[in-house]
Amino acid sequence: MNHYHVLTGLSGYMPDGNQVYDNLADAKSGLLEFVERAKDTDVTDEQRDAISIADDGMDAEFPLEGIASPVFGVEYAEIVDCYEPDCDREEM
Repeated sequence: MNHYHVLTGLSGYMPDGNQVYDNLADAKSGLLEFVERAKDTDVTDEQRDAISIADDGMDAEFPLEGIASPVFGVEYAEIVDCYEPDCDREEM
């Protein structure tokens, strides 16, 4: 069955975070919640304003060079669809 993963982490590495959702609307809400939690960290307005979610709601950018990882703990957050029938969703 088709389902969705919200993946978060550092560019070029395996994801640090992997949340599973049954439908795209819930995955987009999950991505938005993740971004809002990142914005709630103790950061400046400039850092907070630099985070953006794509118009299609499928990914978020943490574009401040050199600051995304230490401040927000991530450099990317994205939604990917999964059709793997043997995807072990319990371990995600």
